[in-house]
Amino acid sequence: MPGQVSPDHSKQPSTPEAATINGAAGQKLPEIYDGDGKGGGWRGASGAPCCTPLCVAASPKPPLPDHSRSVPKWFHYVIRPIAAELESFMPQPFAGEIRGLCEALGVSLGDGVLLNFAYESTAFCTSIIAQDDKGNIYHGRNLDYDFVDILSKITIDVQFIKSGQIAYRGTTFLGYVGLWTGQSPHKFTISGDEREGGSWWENAIAAFLNRNYPVSWLIRDTLSRAEDFQSAVLRLADIPIIAEVYYIVGGVSPKEGMVITRNRRGPADLWPLDPLSGAWFRVETNYDHWTTPPPCDDRRTPAMKALNATGQQNINLNTLFQVLSVKPVLNK
Repeated sequence: MPGQVSPDHSKQPSTPEAATINGAAGQKLPEIYDGDGKGGGWRGASGAPCCTPLCVAASPKPPLPDHSRSVPKWFHYVIRPIAAELESFMPQPFAGEIRGLCEALGVSLGDGVLLNFAYESTAFCTSIIAQDDKGNIYHGRNLDYDFVDILSKITIDVQFIKSGQIAYRGTTFLGYVGLWTGQSPHKFTISGDEREGGSWWENAIAAFLNRNYPVSWLIRDTLSRAEDFQSAVLRLADIPIIAEVYYIVGGVSPKEGMVITRNRRGPADLWPLDPLSGAWFRVETNYDHWTTPPPCDDRRTPAMKALNATGQQNINLNTLFQVLSVKPVLNK
């Protein structure tokens, strides 16, 4: 399903304390506050535990993907004690949010942890960052997953609020606390594309042992903390993560576009926009840009062909959406 994000030029504060949620059908769900401001789970404005809004909005229980067949039995045994002591193994606000969402959705804590880590490495993505001939930056992405029939029903847009203002926004799935796509208004946009790097349950164990960020959590943390495009790139490039990934970042000024190819410990490559040399767009799928994608999954070539046919003078949100809708760029 094609999607698009573009920088908003309204100045807004950064660190979030609340979230509003829109469902896949566009319905507005109630605001959900982290009343103590410390990320200790979803709470009401009074600070008391408040899962009722999600329970009502998600009633009857939403159809969540079943990953049990793809998860080794030994991992279920490992995850149980970790789930029981969640806050000891995961940073806030993520641990508290997983616990609160599991209670709200009627999902066991172990399954909630599995759900969050399973989403970390099952995406087939295309991200595009482009600059038009006037210096405006456009950032678009497709996010294609297994379980598309289910996930299309639980896809949500979330706005993170501080002092009544939007701090940042993103698109995610009900029950999942990370973000693969997000925007910090007047600052920058981020999308993440999977990079091959081991089984997701192995990455999850590494997260628990090393206390490294899951890749989608670093996106959300960067949206919350970074003040501009440059600081976002530095955070996304340098902070240790549990799996390899591509981070695509867009700013609000000319030439502010970057594809970051990540190893677990740091950057493998930084690939900026270079419009003065004719490189007015960058296309990232799920393969290193300096290699040739496999013929069975070459989304890069059709995307580049469509962008070149569009031309820098004609690129905008509508034409970028059309590029993202071309088969097989849109592959689900």
